[in-house]
Amino acid sequence: MIDGQKSSNVAKRFSILGLIALFSIGLVSCSSNSNTSASTTVPAHPSVTIVAQNVAPYGIILTFDGRTLYHFLKDGPNVSNCVGACLKIWPPLLVSKNTIVRGTSLAKGVFGVIKTSAGYQVTYNEEPLYFFSGDSKPGQTNGEGYKNLWYVVSASAMPVTSSSPSSSTSSTMPTTSSGNGY
Repeated sequence: MIDGQKSSNVAKRFSILGLIALFSIGLVSCSSNSNTSASTTVPAHPSVTIVAQNVAPYGIILTFDGRTLYHFLKDGPNVSNCVGACLKIWPPLLVSKNTIVRGTSLAKGVFGVIKTSAGYQVTYNEEPLYFFSGDSKPGQTNGEGYKNLWYVVSASAMPVTSSSPSSSTSSTMPTTSSGNGY
């Protein structure tokens, strides 16, 4: 009987250790968080600065980390209408909830943050700001004039409607059949 009790106690200990191990593995896997929009989400900093810089032929436009910022003509004041597949081509400039957004001295407009389906999106004069997935290098403006709905944002927050977008624009534009402007 004593040998039977020992083996029963050993079995219970292994069972408990096994449960603890499974629980620990579950906690580790639940705590990992893959952020698919890391390229457009600003880390949790107390403030973010948007830079206004001179980019020919568009004049003074807004950039973040050297990447050109765009405006979608289908958006309304403080309303983003780019959702779903649109966000893959036009990722929004996202920040943490309480991030302070500032502009350099040439950016005379008002910055803000709105809650959208994608997260907390930066606005300039109430216009949501986006990047273009076809811009692979700082200073590129390949999304300018896309479907006559997407334009680089000037420091005055007016869409730049250049009649001569860069020659690389047509070759880097993704095609969709959605008809939604993206």
